[in-house]
Amino acid sequence: MNGRVDQTVREVTLNDVSQLATLHADAFPAGQAWTEGAFEDLLRLDTTLAFAIDADDRPVCVLLIQYVSDQAEILTLATHPSCQRQGLAARLLAHGVKQLRQRAVDICFLEVAEDNPGAIAFYAQSGFIQTGMRPGYYKRPERAPVNAILMSMPVGGQAIR
Repeated sequence: MNGRVDQTVREVTLNDVSQLATLHADAFPAGQAWTEGAFEDLLRLDTTLAFAIDADDRPVCVLLIQYVSDQAEILTLATHPSCQRQGLAARLLAHGVKQLRQRAVDICFLEVAEDNPGAIAFYAQSGFIQTGMRPGYYKRPERAPVNAILMSMPVGGQAIR
């Protein structure tokens, strides 16, 4: 990705699934990326919010959130490696939180692999706190499973219980 990044946040559509799968494959280690079918299935749900930031008319950062009633979960937040550390993920996350507030969501959850300290630090800087752990949740080829760190953030301004 050598093109100029358009800082505009847009909604993701079903027309984006191929490019989203490619972005996910570029952003995550082999075997951890989502397929076109996985993106399509989630985008068909009324409970999924999906946003992207583009460069060269292709998504370079994507956020998918699922919400039900007053709770939400970040399903994925991925940035193309060539576009990392430019504030794109923070911009998408802030937009997503704003959308959750408009839907009266109180709390947002996520899981992040314990072997991803950059993501853990990013979420902590964004207001998430560690609330638990799932031992051996992430399977790693040729390696021992990795714990999932559970994190939460109040969306409506209340304290995490």
